[in-house]
Amino acid sequence: MKKIIFIILIALAWRHFYYTPSAPSYGEGVYAGSPPYQEAPSKSPFEHHGAKISPKANFSVNARVLSAEHYYFDSHSDLSPIDLVLGWGRMSDETVTNQIEFSQGNRSYSWETESLPIPKLEIEEGSANVHIVPATNEIEKQLSTVQIGQIVSLEGWLVDIKSLRGGTWKSSLTRTDTGEGASEVFYVNRLNIINPFTGDYE
Repeated sequence: MKKIIFIILIALAWRHFYYTPSAPSYGEGVYAGSPPYQEAPSKSPFEHHGAKISPKANFSVNARVLSAEHYYFDSHSDLSPIDLVLGWGRMSDETVTNQIEFSQGNRSYSWETESLPIPKLEIEEGSANVHIVPATNEIEKQLSTVQIGQIVSLEGWLVDIKSLRGGTWKSSLTRTDTGEGASEVFYVNRLNIINPFTGDYE
């Protein structure tokens, strides 16, 4: 009996801390057609939660959430509690993404498919694993409600982070790279969920 209770408690804890639900199906269609917008940064370096944040670019994106991974115990979790895999262009069309399996872990992501629904290069350049650094507690709470499949609008800066305890974390500045160091470190000042049918914020 104790073993069953323990298993139930573990399952409940996993669901509370790590599970991200999926949004209802939106049906066929590209719901985030444009790639991320990036330009020279408008913000000087600043401190946040005991780290030096150095903006490298202003950054904004409307994208589909393809996967999400919560982090609580790694060296960056105090700044970045969640990574989102985001997709735009045809990577925001669920008839494409439903044919691809996404996985995350150790601050990276991978994908696999039995048959490519679109060219491999389009998958790689139309998606990204993004380390989200919420600017405020309110944005962090919003992140906890994000569902896989939703269309999100995010604004902020791509940043390099230098911990006051030592260690650095550098953001990619291009969507064409893959592998180690290819993820974006995204300091998010604004987060909205987009109604895919009207384009309005929910």
